Amino acid sequence: MADDFATVEAPELEVGGETTETVDTGADVTAEPETAETTTETDAEVQPGQLRPVENGRLSPAAKAALDQVKATDPKLAASFQKALFLADRVARELPGGFKEVQQLKQTIEQLGGEQGIQEFQQELGGWRDFDEQFTAGDPKVLEFLTGTPEAKDAFLKIAPLAFDRFAKIHPDGYNSYISQVFLSDMVAEQLPLALERMKDFIGENPKALEAWNKVAGYFNRISELAKKPAAAPASVAPVADDGRAKEFETRDQNLRKQEWKAETDKQHAQIFNQAWTKFKTSIPPKQEALVRRLYGFHLNELLTNKKDFTTNLSRFFQAKQKDGFLRTHEAAYKEAVPLAIRRAMAEAGIGPAKAPVAAVKPGQVPTAKPAPTGWTRVNQKPTYDQYDKRLTTADMVARKQAILKDGKRVTWA
Repeated sequence: MADDFATVEAPELEVGGETTETVDTGADVTAEPETAETTTETDAEVQPGQLRPVENGRLSPAAKAALDQVKATDPKLAASFQKALFLADRVARELPGGFKEVQQLKQTIEQLGGEQGIQEFQQELGGWRDFDEQFTAGDPKVLEFLTGTPEAKDAFLKIAPLAFDRFAKIHPDGYNSYISQVFLSDMVAEQLPLALERMKDFIGENPKALEAWNKVAGYFNRISELAKKPAAAPASVAPVADDGRAKEFETRDQNLRKQEWKAETDKQHAQIFNQAWTKFKTSIPPKQEALVRRLYGFHLNELLTNKKDFTTNLSRFFQAKQKDGFLRTHEAAYKEAVPLAIRRAMAEAGIGPAKAPVAAVKPGQVPTAKPAPTGWTRVNQKPTYDQYDKRLTTADMVARKQAILKDGKRVTWA
């Protein structure tokens, strides 16, 4: 549900110069960096040693050299080649399933009736959602929906007797009260109460006539008493089971709303990330940009996971369909977490202020290493990011110079 909106992958970044296309981040905290890319039989798979024209959003040296040769004789053709290379790279990243994925998506859209069919489906979904809300709330407007067309009226007339029969079984007192109100209203309209009073004056002392009159009067009084009872169902009556089709429509509506809101939160994330990245980029060596972006996803995930009530508040706004509150909560959390995640990623990549110099050892003095904490093994060199067990190693552990490796070994370093 709402935690699906907490995107932690570094978004695509617009860069200047020759790399006018977006940069492939690869910042997926759920996958190993070396296996994050995916290819299929529909894409041109790059074999070991084979030329990859675009690497990490930049032209490879070999591709740049080849384009420079073409540019010397035909600049426009070189520009077209460069654009085609970046386009092919982007297509490969955006559509890992290749043209087969596009064909499947196209087929799905066509099955739904194209753009017009999807719009009609959304309108139909909205109509059924309104009906479900009105029906659940007992809103009389639901009857307008059930009798809005001649066909609907015919169907309503067919089902109405069955509805009254079900009403009598589910709430007998309410059914009796409703029917009694109809009888009483008709009897009053025909002046039956007055007729009974006049008839009593003519009966006199005739015992049989008086007995018959008492039966008629008793029946009238019984109808009057039943009509006084509430026809509405009491609060203790068990609710009718949810209609399966209404649930299906609600699920589809929720999924469509999730996709719509997810697109907006991804856009929010990209804007916040690009602004923060611009401030830090001058301090990051080009060769380490890809590493920092991968580490960024790891640290952002940890920050958002540890942020109090973040996921709970998103879920609350989503369930209440309060889009403004949802987006405000998401934006506030990312504005705080994104810059901090980039700084932590830079620090882990070794980018930042120089370390304080180690105090010199006096002549004759034997340097002693600080003993490792219990349960940890001291190593001479800090492990690389790829060696971490990323499910168990947190950013705070790395800050304390500790990590849990993929083989389960718990290490610390100086």
